[in-house]
Amino acid sequence: MLNTKPTLQLKDLIAFSKYNDVNINLPENYDSIYWSTCGAQCLADLCKSLVPKNGSNLIIALPGYFCGQSIRFLRSLQTEIVFYPLTSELTPDYSQLESSLGNRELDLFVLVHYFGNVIGQSEANKFAQDKSAFFIEDCAHVIGYKNIEWLGDFLLFSPHKHFAIPSIGCLIGRINNNHNLRNTISKRKLPIKWILKQIIKSRIKRSLPEWRDFFGTAISESMNSLTPNNFVVKKAVEAFELSQESLQIRNQNRNLLIQKLNKVKNWSLFVSDNAKGSSYVLGMICDNRKIAKRRFNLLNQNYQLVMQWPDLPLEISQDDEILAQAKKWQGLVLFFFIHQQIDTSIWTRELDKALEANNF
Repeated sequence: MLNTKPTLQLKDLIAFSKYNDVNINLPENYDSIYWSTCGAQCLADLCKSLVPKNGSNLIIALPGYFCGQSIRFLRSLQTEIVFYPLTSELTPDYSQLESSLGNRELDLFVLVHYFGNVIGQSEANKFAQDKSAFFIEDCAHVIGYKNIEWLGDFLLFSPHKHFAIPSIGCLIGRINNNHNLRNTISKRKLPIKWILKQIIKSRIKRSLPEWRDFFGTAISESMNSLTPNNFVVKKAVEAFELSQESLQIRNQNRNLLIQKLNKVKNWSLFVSDNAKGSSYVLGMICDNRKIAKRRFNLLNQNYQLVMQWPDLPLEISQDDEILAQAKKWQGLVLFFFIHQQIDTSIWTRELDKALEANNF
C-alpha cells in the first residue's frame, strides 16, 4: 500500500499508545512554544493576540502561491492580507511587495519555506526589521527545527504533515517576544477515533485523484475553542526529537527519485538542490500543461504517486500578476510523495511502469 502521508500502522499501535513524557529542546535563542490544533489556527491565534487596540486592521504579508485553507481563520479576524509574488527561487519579490504595501505599515511578514527548503532568511529578516514587523518563518513543510539557524521572531510548524500523529500545530517564539499567547492544553487522552481511522486508512485503497483545473477557496471559519490534547502534544515532541532518522529516509527517497526523473525529458526540478532544511515532497515542473496532465494521469493509474498543489486563496484573483504566477505553478508542477513510510518496492515498480509508457 502507498499512502500520501505517514499513517499509524497496526504493528506500531502498542508503541504509539505508550505515553512518553518527553521534554522539548527548543532551538537556540527561542524560549516559548504555543500549541494549537493546526498551523492555520496557530497563525490566527498569533494575529488575534497582536491586533491593534486602536481598532485598525493588522496587516500581514503572505505569498500568493499559498494554500487557501491555511488562511481560513484569518478571514474572520481584524486583518488585512497583502499578497506578494515570488522569484524563480520561491523567495519574496520585495520590490513588488513594497509597491503593494504603498504607505501602509506592515505588522507581520511571512516567509514560506516551500517543500522543506529553508532559504531567504537573511533578506526576509532585514525586510521585516526595516518595516518594524514581526518576521514569521512558515516551516509547515520542514520536518523539524534541529541543525538549522533560525532568524524569525516566530517559527510555525505542522508536525502532523510529517508524522503519524493527529492534527497539531506549534508556534515557537524567540526570546523577549511580546505576545499574549497562553497554552490551554487539555488532559491526556488516547485519540481512539483517530487511531481507528488510521488503521482503516492503511488497509483500504482510496480512490485515485483526477486532474483538476481547480482554483481556490474563500472559506471563512471563526476561531474555535478546540485545544490540543496533552497526549498528542507529547507525541509531536517525541516526533520532533526523532526527526533526523525520518529526514535521512526522506532524503534517500528524494535522491532515488531524482536519479530516475532527471533522465526524462520535458520537465525539471522545481526547487534547486542547494537549500538547507528537509524534503517534504519533490516537485517536477513540466514544460506545458498538456504534458503535466498526461503524466499526472499515468503516474496515478494504480496508486497516487503525485499530487497538484495548492488550493489557492480566492483573494489573489484581484492581482493579475500574482494570479498568473500561482496558476502557472499550480498547473505545471507535479509533486511526488517521498515520506519515510513509502514502500519503495511498490513505489519503484509503479514509477518505472509509468515512465516506460510510450506516451509519457
